[in-house]
Amino acid sequence: MYALLKKEIHSIFHSLSIIIFPGFFLLICGSLLWLIPGNYNIPENGYASLSSFFSLTSIIFLILIPALSMQTFAEEKKHGTLSLLYTRPIALHQIIVAKYIAVLVAILVALLPTLLYVLSISIYAIPEGNIDWGGIAGSYLGLIILASCLISISVFASCLTSNQVLAFIIGLLISACFFYGFDLLALFADSGKAQYYIKQMGFLSHYQTLQKGIISLSDTGYLIAITLLFLSLSSCVLRPNLKRISYSFSLFICLLILSSNLQFKWDLTADKRYTISDGVKSFLKELKTPVKAKLYLSGDLNAGFFSLRQSCTDMLDEFVKLSSGNFSYKIINPYQKNDNQGFESLEEKGIKGIAVNEKNREGKIIQQVIFPWILLQANEKELPVSLLVNEPGVSGEENLNMSIESLEYHLAVGLKTITNERIRKIVFLQGHDEPDESGMENLFDALSYNYQIDLGDISEVPNIDQLKDYELIVIASPQKPYSEHEKYLLDQYIMYGGKVLWIINGAKLDMDIFREAGLSPSMPNEVNLNDLLFGYGIRINPVFLKDLQCSDIPIRVSTTQAGDDVLYAPWYFSPILNVTPDLMITKGISFVSTEFASTISFVGHNSTDRKRQVLLFSSDHSRTVDVPGMISLDEINRLPDKKYFNQKNLPVAALLEGNFLSGFRNRPAPEGIFNHVFKDSVANNKMIVIASENIIKDDIGNNKTAKSQTSGDDTYSGKQFANSDFILNAVSYLTDDPDISVLKTKDVQLRLLDKNKLFENQNTIILFNVILPPILLVIFFLTKNILRRRKYRKF
Repeated sequence: MYALLKKEIHSIFHSLSIIIFPGFFLLICGSLLWLIPGNYNIPENGYASLSSFFSLTSIIFLILIPALSMQTFAEEKKHGTLSLLYTRPIALHQIIVAKYIAVLVAILVALLPTLLYVLSISIYAIPEGNIDWGGIAGSYLGLIILASCLISISVFASCLTSNQVLAFIIGLLISACFFYGFDLLALFADSGKAQYYIKQMGFLSHYQTLQKGIISLSDTGYLIAITLLFLSLSSCVLRPNLKRISYSFSLFICLLILSSNLQFKWDLTADKRYTISDGVKSFLKELKTPVKAKLYLSGDLNAGFFSLRQSCTDMLDEFVKLSSGNFSYKIINPYQKNDNQGFESLEEKGIKGIAVNEKNREGKIIQQVIFPWILLQANEKELPVSLLVNEPGVSGEENLNMSIESLEYHLAVGLKTITNERIRKIVFLQGHDEPDESGMENLFDALSYNYQIDLGDISEVPNIDQLKDYELIVIASPQKPYSEHEKYLLDQYIMYGGKVLWIINGAKLDMDIFREAGLSPSMPNEVNLNDLLFGYGIRINPVFLKDLQCSDIPIRVSTTQAGDDVLYAPWYFSPILNVTPDLMITKGISFVSTEFASTISFVGHNSTDRKRQVLLFSSDHSRTVDVPGMISLDEINRLPDKKYFNQKNLPVAALLEGNFLSGFRNRPAPEGIFNHVFKDSVANNKMIVIASENIIKDDIGNNKTAKSQTSGDDTYSGKQFANSDFILNAVSYLTDDPDISVLKTKDVQLRLLDKNKLFENQNTIILFNVILPPILLVIFFLTKNILRRRKYRKF
């Protein structure tokens, strides 16, 4: 068999097909991924990921693999050499396997130059080398498994005819049917359950799992079973035998049954984003309070929601195993009205149905109301947990995929919340033109699961006794000065062990004027808190931060009958902030996005009794703009000049821990303070200072750059930032509450590309990723042929 395999490999590598088809493959991939704008373009997407490559390659393989495999047996039949092979002392299955392996080797050779893509995103990632090596390796492995499956189908097609073109067409049709056909067929099924299982018969649903970097035994087992089936059928076509055919299908069915019952998954991603994290496992094992769950996602679901339900039940089964009997669940169909759960009672519990429109076979739109919720019950309390992520501007399929990926987080947060018997109170101070609850709705919703949130004005409070019930005071975006009375209360609250989260800008501008005119004067944000903060060891600088690592904004350049013509440009006043890794507050979160941020500076001596840690900071190419001055939208026309952006790692948020001295030492108490025992110091306290008020706002205020910051969404780029996670972690840390986002210890990172480096090295990128891979293939082909000619010239 080795001699035959060697002969087949030589046959493929010494034909023009090895350079024509893989050459076109590399040229098309390189152009669509790095040169031509579109959904597959990696620099345009901005993520340090190769997901678009693996999606694109699977489509190209549907054409490439039948083209490479069409000659395997069709050529042998055409020239009559197949019967000559039968006379050799080699089994038929060895002949088939040899040709199969030869094509697989050719595919691996075609894939080798694409490793340059991996090198490219590693070089241009932020920071350099910040890519998911394990996930990429797993995706390559999944791609190879898919390729082997398509090769077996194409070899089978080549066995059916002596015409290579016909073999190519048959292989292409069968491959396309298995890849897309079952998904199309599922559209004709009335039941969502039927749609789901029909899709499971095709390649696409299994490959999508492998493409994420998850090696699942059920998915790989299915593809391996298909591979063995078509290799066996190839043998049956060449030498018809009913017994061999029955054996082939019996083996195929046994492998399918075996693989469907093997639920083991090997998550190769670096952050193990598809595996239950160690923190949640520990939490479930230590769960003492019995919790019951009711899953209302039931009934006649479409395929997408049925897949969400399957993923949810799989996750709940894992929770049951890990909780040692303290967690249980049951599935309830709301339409059956069992368990005395009518629609009205569900509405009262906060479980709201959503309308889903589906087309039936006649093309009529049928509206169905479903309930993607779980109701958790414990300690005579009930907590509804939504399973559906609904991101604006994202397709329904992408929302369902994100919902499946975030199941662990939502369920774990719900379990922690309902089993937490301690009521924690925090207060957002008002009275200085701070945004009200409507301006921070997303943040308030996220915090309300674990905290009682109050809005309060301390201007009339006579002493700190009324503040001692609160574990945290949040000073969120004040625009007017604090009085000495209020400052004294804050200072003494801290001296008595209270925690404060300071969210204050050092500079401000009139956003109404900026929206209307595109420019506005800036000025220092005088809130009369500088002396207090200075005494605690920190200063908020009256500047605005500009950064090359920033978000894009849409600029309307013209208006036509078809709509507005919009151009996207970098907005340097909207920096994307880096986080300090390996700190409890920032562990497991990625970049934080904001706008019109200021910077902070540490003051005083860095003594051993106080620890100062930067939490958020700018990139290596940033600078500050002093105020007063004029802020103009014309900044979008500034070229990304690193000589101008010559500062780096400017701190925007910091944690202070340790001993603090009162800002009112040797000073009389202001008027209006009664019945208070003054303290001049406190030991082992902590506070967090953030010099960017827009981190917590739902709407930045600039209509050209509006984002839902607390949920971490960038409306225009589609990127999700970690604003909400950062604030929740900061509040949890200050209140000594190990929030589930910290408990998870899962480091799910948002990996971005450095757009400035990409812009500066456009020609290098095109040369390295579009031109070089096909050239390497040509060099390999020519070198091998030159060596072969030299070898045989000696004889």
